Amino acid sequence: MLGSLYFQRAAGSSERRPVPIPWFVFGFIATAALNSVLALPTIVLEGLQLAS
Repeated sequence: MLGSLYFQRAAGSSERRPVPIPWFVFGFIATAALNSVLALPTIVLEGLQLAS
C-alpha cells in the first residue's frame, strides 16, 4: 500500500483517494472485539480457525 502511495505521488497525481483496506480486516476486528466482550463457543472458534 505504501508503494502505491509513493508511485501515485511520484506520477504527479493530485487526486486524493482513500487507502484501500482489505475486507477481511473488518472481520478480524469484529471477531477480536466479540471475543473480548464475551466468550465465543468453542465450535465457533474452531470454525473461524478453519476458515482462516
